[in-house]
Amino acid sequence: YQEGVIDRFEESSCDLGLVLGFSGNGDDDGYDCTPLPELELLLVAAPEHPLAGRVIDDTSRAGHAEIVVRDSSPRFARESKPSFMGSSNVVYLSDFHSKRLAMLEGAGYGWIPRHLIENDLRAGRLQELQTQVSRWNYRPQIITRLNDSLGRGGRLFLKTLKEGLT
Repeated sequence: YQEGVIDRFEESSCDLGLVLGFSGNGDDDGYDCTPLPELELLLVAAPEHPLAGRVIDDTSRAGHAEIVVRDSSPRFARESKPSFMGSSNVVYLSDFHSKRLAMLEGAGYGWIPRHLIENDLRAGRLQELQTQVSRWNYRPQIITRLNDSLGRGGRLFLKTLKEGLT
C-alpha cells in the first residue's frame, strides 16, 4: 500500500486518508475505516511495446522498464520500495496520469486502475499483457480518526465521495 498516506495520517498532518492495503485494526488503532468499492488493476502496455501480444514471464520482462508510481513516504526518498512485480528495471513516476502517458508512448509496462484506461483499452492504445497474473483487485478505504471530528469541509468531502461511489 501507499505508506506515505499512512505516515501523514499518523503524524496528524491530515484528517482523512484514502488508502489501499491498509492493515490497521481500525478501532484498535483509533481509526474509522470505511471500505470503498473494489477497484481492478490491469498489467498493460502499448500495442507496439515488445511485451505486447505474446505470452510473457519474469524472464521476458527482464529487459523492459516497469513503470511504477512512487510511494510518497519519506522512507522511500533515498531507497526505493521494491516493485510489485519484483522488476529490477523500474522507472518511478509521481502519479497515474504520468504513468498512463508514459505507457501510451511505449516507454514501459505497468499496473494501472482499469477505470483510468478504459477508453485506451477500447481504442487499442493500451492492451492487457498476457502473463500468469495480469489483473489484481483491491479495496481502497477512507480512514479518519475515531475521536477527532472532521470540519465542515471534511464532512462535506466525505459525504460527497461516499454518495458518488454508491
